[in-house]
Amino acid sequence: MATHSLTWTVQKISKRLQLIEPLQYRKRHAIAPFRYLPLADAKVAAPVGLAVDDQSWAQIEPDSYWGDWAQNFCMRTWFEVPDGFDRNKPIALHLPLGVAGDIFCHPEALAYVDGQAYVSTDRYHHEIMLTPDMAGGQTHLLALHGWTGLSGWPPDPNAKTKLFMRECAVVEIDEPTRAFVMLTRVALDFAKRLDQNHASRNHLLSALDAAYKVLDTRDPVDDGRLYETVPAALETLQAGIDEAKHSHHLDIIAVGHAHIDIAYLWQVEQARQKSARTFSNVLHLMERYPDYHFSQSQPQLYQYLESDYPDIFDRIKDKVAEGRWELLGGMWVEPDCSLTGPESLVRQILLGRRYFSDKFGEEAETPCLWLPDTFGFAWSLPQLMKQAGLKWFVTNKLNWNQYNHMPFQIFQWQGIDGTKVLAHLLTTPRPVQYLPFATTYKAELTADEVIGTWENFKQKGDHHELIVAYGYGDGGGGPTRELIETAGILKDMPGAPTVRPGTVKEFFEGIETSCAADLPVWNGELYLELHRGTLTSESRTKRNNRKSEFVLHDTEFLSAFAAMISGFTYPHDDLTECWERVCLNQFHDILPGTAIEEVFQDAERDYLFVRETLEKIRENAIGHLALHLPEQTAAIAINPSPFSADRVGYLPGANVPQLKSLVSGQTLPMQKVYGGTLINLPASPSYGVQALGVSDSDTLPPGEFEGVTVTQSEDGTIEINSPLLEVSIGTHGELTRVYDKQAARDAIKPGETANQLLVFEDRPMTWDAWDIDVFYEDRAERITDLQKIEIIEEGPLRVSVLIERKYRSSTIRHRVCVYAHTKRI
Repeated sequence: MATHSLTWTVQKISKRLQLIEPLQYRKRHAIAPFRYLPLADAKVAAPVGLAVDDQSWAQIEPDSYWGDWAQNFCMRTWFEVPDGFDRNKPIALHLPLGVAGDIFCHPEALAYVDGQAYVSTDRYHHEIMLTPDMAGGQTHLLALHGWTGLSGWPPDPNAKTKLFMRECAVVEIDEPTRAFVMLTRVALDFAKRLDQNHASRNHLLSALDAAYKVLDTRDPVDDGRLYETVPAALETLQAGIDEAKHSHHLDIIAVGHAHIDIAYLWQVEQARQKSARTFSNVLHLMERYPDYHFSQSQPQLYQYLESDYPDIFDRIKDKVAEGRWELLGGMWVEPDCSLTGPESLVRQILLGRRYFSDKFGEEAETPCLWLPDTFGFAWSLPQLMKQAGLKWFVTNKLNWNQYNHMPFQIFQWQGIDGTKVLAHLLTTPRPVQYLPFATTYKAELTADEVIGTWENFKQKGDHHELIVAYGYGDGGGGPTRELIETAGILKDMPGAPTVRPGTVKEFFEGIETSCAADLPVWNGELYLELHRGTLTSESRTKRNNRKSEFVLHDTEFLSAFAAMISGFTYPHDDLTECWERVCLNQFHDILPGTAIEEVFQDAERDYLFVRETLEKIRENAIGHLALHLPEQTAAIAINPSPFSADRVGYLPGANVPQLKSLVSGQTLPMQKVYGGTLINLPASPSYGVQALGVSDSDTLPPGEFEGVTVTQSEDGTIEINSPLLEVSIGTHGELTRVYDKQAARDAIKPGETANQLLVFEDRPMTWDAWDIDVFYEDRAERITDLQKIEIIEEGPLRVSVLIERKYRSSTIRHRVCVYAHTKRI
């Protein structure tokens, strides 16, 4: 071990690896520069067919900048495999379109060959493998339909574009060199990760040192001599690794995965394209690697794919039938599970499970609620899961707790009613700023991650098999060739747990067999300590969600009731579409308010569609009900709630007659208010419909509304007087007086006001900081210290403003709401 330190084996092999990595391409032939056409948005059909005339499009030369921030585009060129390439070896297109900054700063594109969707290219997938029929010397059309990604990055601050196009080419791959590079990369990674005193570290470094002594790396390294020595060097390295391997009794199931945020720093339409690109990559790699398994959630994405790319969808169905593509999710999307209403959680499960069952077969879906990125979980979920046939639960985000680490990672989660489900918190480590316990569901199978998955596990005495979800998400294309080959190498890597490809289902079945009966129990909510702001941010979306949940409930009741007693046809398809839109917008970056402004504008349009659709259904159902009520019916009072109680109804219009119950004959107390009339409905039955007629009496019966007056002075001050209270409301909605007549006391200290706006400074640690200073004394315009402000809603209890801030060097738009706060004595 000391010898390798003295001879700097790690440093030496690292430099040799850097030297030979480019030599994986033995031959290279440049293709013609791309023609480039910006598109208005992701919905625009891309001109990818053979007959398109692209001569007027801009041309992107190699080694030049191209594209704008978040730009949808189409690019086209032609290629052929030239004479001199060995058509018995793998041949590919190498497309270094340009990479900048972090994970979201790269172009993503679905590639079409001769007009047919083929596979995608992105930050992690620069190669497109060609089939033998494409290497016959013919000329082929290559078209890319994609999106440039998020970033304002250029190396040159004066450059207006952000991506740097390298030379794109047809390449001939030398398989022995590629295999040697991969094996070197993984062995060196684990050798560096293992402790200096670990025996496997010395064995790995000795094997690497011996192999590179066989490899001829004299200059010039690309003249052919190196390729002649690669097979022997590969054999030497593999033999050294085989000699060092030993049994660990620690197993890791490598689960291929691609987490796709349906909306986040992009809109839903962009996520539709991201899923198509990612899934095409998965299918392409499955053809090359028979042991490769992939697990993917969110039926909403599959529905989009079925609509947009039916050929890709049909290929997924084949892989599901083979058992290599695992359907996960349990819900329509991966939703927020704290703000979402209980009925919506049920509908999330019903929509998701029904879709998978209808499209793939009843037994196709793994019964696992897969929510790795959701920000906390209601205590009611175990009961809902079990009733829907879901047995298992997986998350990751609880490991992002700020203070309290969960005491275990495999446990029985007990719900409110005592129902228990088997739960697992992923253990693969991934540093996240300021967080002490952070883990990931987007692993890259590094030595730190694979070894750390076991080191993080707190119940080593109970179970000896864990899962690692690996692959690049959010447009990264899922697992790559390198990741799949790394997983294969890790099945026998000295010093590492034994890694094998598999599924989430295999993992949970192993737990049920080994230790499920003896696991600890967590009885209560699963609370995330980090994302607390999601409970209050983006209030308009939260309000629209809740109102949509209410009106869906009421409309379904009315539709069912009308269908039972009249000729009304239950509008199943329309109601299902409304539920799908509401459930979509409960996604964990939409409803909590952690996305860009355009996402919430899209959500508002969805909520408007839901409201208008349901209002039409509701009016139609009520119209059918009215046909079966007594002839003297003048109005209908409907209680769509499950609670029987006194209710107050509202009738719009100025000339409302005195009404009575047609059942009891009782004249009902009524009171004129602005724009209409309030009516007291005593003992309204739950889920009941009451017929009301015009009363014979013109006298208002005594009731609780008697004696209430509302006046408004010229300066806008409002005075409300009743037998119980005197209330004064100022011109900005502030309460200046609330006097309780029965208690003979003021609820607000004289001279003070309630409903005062309180603003707290929040300078985020993880995201780029931006300041908001709010002064709400006489006008809402007193909001300062921001790049740009637009007031979009102003009311007596809140002000909503639209602001712009910098995300790196790009501009992101957010809505900020400032609320009133009532002070009490």
